[in-house]
Amino acid sequence: MFSLKQHLRPAAWLLAGAMIWAGPAAAQHTQRAQKLVELPELSAEELVVLAIDSDVYEASSSDFSDLRLQDSGGTAIPFLLRTAVETRSQITRHYRDAQLQAAGPLDENALEILVKLPEEAPQPQGIQLDSPLKDFQHRVRVFASADGEQWQPLTEEGLIFDYSRFIDVRNDRVAFVNPLAAEHRQLRIVIDDITAEQQSRLLELTRELVGEEETSRSEQVTVDRRPLKIDQVRLWHEVEQLQVMQTDRIAYPLAEMSIDRDEQHGQTLVTVHSRREPLTRLTLLTPSRNFSRRVNVEVPHVQGVRTVWQPIGSGVISNLNFKALQRQQLTINFPENRHRQYRLVIEDRDSPPLEIAEVRAEGSVKELVFFAAPEQQVMLTFGGQSGQWKSPRFDTTAIAAALSEGYQPQPAVLAPVADHLEGETPPLDLPALLNRPGVLIGIIALLMAVLGWFLYQAGRRLDAASDHHS
Repeated sequence: MFSLKQHLRPAAWLLAGAMIWAGPAAAQHTQRAQKLVELPELSAEELVVLAIDSDVYEASSSDFSDLRLQDSGGTAIPFLLRTAVETRSQITRHYRDAQLQAAGPLDENALEILVKLPEEAPQPQGIQLDSPLKDFQHRVRVFASADGEQWQPLTEEGLIFDYSRFIDVRNDRVAFVNPLAAEHRQLRIVIDDITAEQQSRLLELTRELVGEEETSRSEQVTVDRRPLKIDQVRLWHEVEQLQVMQTDRIAYPLAEMSIDRDEQHGQTLVTVHSRREPLTRLTLLTPSRNFSRRVNVEVPHVQGVRTVWQPIGSGVISNLNFKALQRQQLTINFPENRHRQYRLVIEDRDSPPLEIAEVRAEGSVKELVFFAAPEQQVMLTFGGQSGQWKSPRFDTTAIAAALSEGYQPQPAVLAPVADHLEGETPPLDLPALLNRPGVLIGIIALLMAVLGWFLYQAGRRLDAASDHHS
C-alpha cells in the first residue's frame, strides 16, 4: 500500500540537513574578535563613553548589530550607540518687558524714563529701546538706585542709532558697564536730543530776474524737527548654557589610491580605499591652479552577479589663483557612508587632467555609552555581516536620562590589539537565514529534487499496481 508518510520522511530529513548545513555556512563569512576596554580610574559607578576605532569599523556589520559589551563573567553590558558629540558653552540673551513707573521731558531736550525691577527677576545686564524710526542717533545714560534718591551710573557713553540712509546698520541696545547691585531695584534712563533736527535733502531755490538778467539768488534749507518715539523698553540678561553638538570632520587615513584616465568620456577616475569608517567628506589635494571641475563621489553596489558604481554625492572643486583672485574649494561632502572603496569621477572634458597629489577623508565617530563600576573588566566583541546578528534591545532609559541631565561620561579607550575568537557563531536566526539568497536557492533546489524523487516513486507504485491488476 502506498504510504505518503513513509515517502515524506526522507524529504524532511533532507530539508533538516539543508538547514544544518546552511547555519555554519552563513556564520563562516566573518570571524568574531574582541578588544579589551581600558576604563578610566573609577571610585564609584560612572557613565563611560567608548569611541570605536578603525579595527572595529573594518570588521563590524553595516548597522553595528554585532557589537557586544561583556564583563569578565560573560554578562552583557547595556550600551547606547550614538554619534560622537561635544559640549560647547554658548551665551544666549533673554529679554523681558520693563515695568515703567514714569516718563517725562527734562531740560536741554532730554527724556527721562523710570523703570522698576521686579523682586524675583534676575539682574539685568542692559536695556533695549524699541523704536519704529529710521536714521537717528541718540546718547543714552542709565542710572540705578535703591531709594529713588541716590543714583549710580551704569553706563558711560551708551549710543543707539540707525544709519539706514547710508548702510544697513542699527543698534538699539545699551549694555551696562558697571554691575547692578542687588539692592538697586530702580532704573533711570536718560535719552539726550529727543527732538533731533533732520536736514532735508531738498533745497528751495529763489531767483530774482530783471529782464533776462539774474539780480539775486537765495537758497533755503528745509529742516525737519522729528521727536524720538519709543515703543517699548526691554531688559535683557545673558545666560551661559551648555549645548551638545555633534562632532564631525574627524580625519581618517586612506589605505591606498589609484588614478585612471577615461579618455572617451574626458574623466579622471580616482579610487581610494578605506577601512569602512563612517566617512562624510573627501578632499583632493592638487598643485594644479586655475580650474573648476565637477566631481561625483561613487561607491560600489552589487546588483546580482555584477558590481556597479552608485553616486552618493557631487560638487564642484576649484582653485582660482590669479593676482587678487584667490579662491579655493577642494572638498566634496556626502551623507555618511561605510564602504571599502570610493571613487571620485572628475569631469575634465577637453581640459588637461588635474595632478592629484593626495585624497584626504573625514567623517563622524561612533561611541558606546554605558555604566561601568570600579575594577570592572569590560570586553568589546565585534565582527559580522548585516543580517547575521540582531541589534540588541537594551534598556537604556537610565543612560539617556543621565545624558539629558548634563552628566558628562568619562572617556574609555580600546586596547590596540584585537583577539580573534575561534568557533563563535551567531545564534541561528531562521527568518534572516531564509532571506540569504544562497541559502534560499539551495533549499529550493533540494525541495525540487525531493519533489522529483517523490513523483518518480509514486509513478513506480502506480505502474506496479497496474501490472498486478492486469
